[in-house]
Amino acid sequence: SSSNRDTLHTAEKNDIIKPKKIIIVGAGPAGLFCALQLAQQRHPTTGVPLYQPILLERGQPVESRGRDIGALIHRKSISTESNFAFGEGGAGTWSDGKLTTRIGRNSGTVRHVLTTFVKYGAPEKILVDGSPHLGTDNLVRLLRNMREDLRKMGGEIYFGTKMKELCVDDDETVTTKVVKGVIVEYGNTDTERLRPSELKREDFLNAKEKRKGSVDTIYGDAVVLASGHSARDVYEHLHDVGVQLEPKGFAVGFRIEHPQKIINEIQYGSDWGLSVVTGRGPTDLVNQEYFTEAKTMSSTTTTTTTNNPPTTTKENKNNVIMDVTTTTLTPLPTKTRKLIDFRNKIYVAPLTTVGNLPFRRIMKHYGADITCGEMAVATNLLQGGSSEWALLKRHPCEDVFGVQIAAGFPDQYTRCAEVLERECNIDFIDLNLGCPIDLINKSGSGAALMLHKKRLKGSLEGIAKSLSCPITVKMRTGWDEKTPTAHELVRSIQGWEIPGLSAVMIHGRSRLQRYTKYADWD
Repeated sequence: SSSNRDTLHTAEKNDIIKPKKIIIVGAGPAGLFCALQLAQQRHPTTGVPLYQPILLERGQPVESRGRDIGALIHRKSISTESNFAFGEGGAGTWSDGKLTTRIGRNSGTVRHVLTTFVKYGAPEKILVDGSPHLGTDNLVRLLRNMREDLRKMGGEIYFGTKMKELCVDDDETVTTKVVKGVIVEYGNTDTERLRPSELKREDFLNAKEKRKGSVDTIYGDAVVLASGHSARDVYEHLHDVGVQLEPKGFAVGFRIEHPQKIINEIQYGSDWGLSVVTGRGPTDLVNQEYFTEAKTMSSTTTTTTTNNPPTTTKENKNNVIMDVTTTTLTPLPTKTRKLIDFRNKIYVAPLTTVGNLPFRRIMKHYGADITCGEMAVATNLLQGGSSEWALLKRHPCEDVFGVQIAAGFPDQYTRCAEVLERECNIDFIDLNLGCPIDLINKSGSGAALMLHKKRLKGSLEGIAKSLSCPITVKMRTGWDEKTPTAHELVRSIQGWEIPGLSAVMIHGRSRLQRYTKYADWD
């Protein structure tokens, strides 16, 4: 009948417009994305929401959470429910913000997460970066936007609301227990410490109704637990009510931190460590005292000479007995240079991405006499980059082997040369003044170093003092083909009379010609 049809239509309409309430415990990444996904679900015909997410977070929103963390760091005052572990955004909000995953960065789910971050304010570069990263400053803005959008879509968010127990149907005749809600305890709500500009009207009403320490039951059609690993009390409760828990494998790591003074000594050596300035007063003071004392101790152990004084012994402040003899000190020997005969030899010049070790082995098999590794960047070597150090690896078949280094400043070349002398078995070093790549030239390296004679001279002098092997230089004809400068630079290099500088090699193209234009050998 007509009345039955109307009744049926009304019932269907009421079912559609009444969204199911889904309680989500925890406002970390899992809880936030769950709430957003549910709030976005709409009926295909009417467009009304299918679900109403109710997000419960025991901690505070990012604004007041940031102040709690500041109090913890500076005043050692800890809030047990609002700290690095608990609060809006989860534990990662005040972490390093790396967006890494093992499930494939181009999978549909990962792309959805990244595009969602961008939608709410993350920089677009995370969509293309190989190792995308979000800092805390970006996350705070992003989480605030997520929260506002979730509320606009009909979701509810309650901060300072801690789940104590699951509300389970106590019907003993039913084998499978049904969760119908959660029992919560209200702590400090977000409204108690938010500034007026950060406060919404509904927050005032929530704060008025919910007092600290009061217990309440929130009912819903389903409960999603996204509580994170720090909420131990949640897992203890689940165990108590008979929920089967399965331990998950995890890795434990630790960080070794060395004092800045030790890092400076390792990286710059005892002679240059004193010159390192970090801008942090206490750190720089300790560094200065450390290297000053080391230099003082070194000078006290130096043997002094006079005109035939008697041999005596002297005890210094560190109770170390020193001999003061009549023997004249012998100066340190000058470095003995290796000699390499390049005449009538087949030389496999360095070429980035081509001249790797397997290629050089093939060249040796077909009669090459001298080989050189691919260009290695000095700063990456000094930082210990494993991929950069791999470029210096030598095969036993390479009886005459050199390495090519690119740097923009004398101190970089000098420190790198010191390390190579100590750690590597090489027959010569080649300075790269030819690389046309923008990234290299912007750092002052490659072909850009041809434009700075003073830096080049200092670099060659620093290498000559640090290495016992010959030095060669590879350069371009100039910066552009209209103004060749190589012939002038070669004359300047010859005039500097650098010890060990043995050869200059010229690539017959300018920097702007890169690799594709015809070479000019005239």
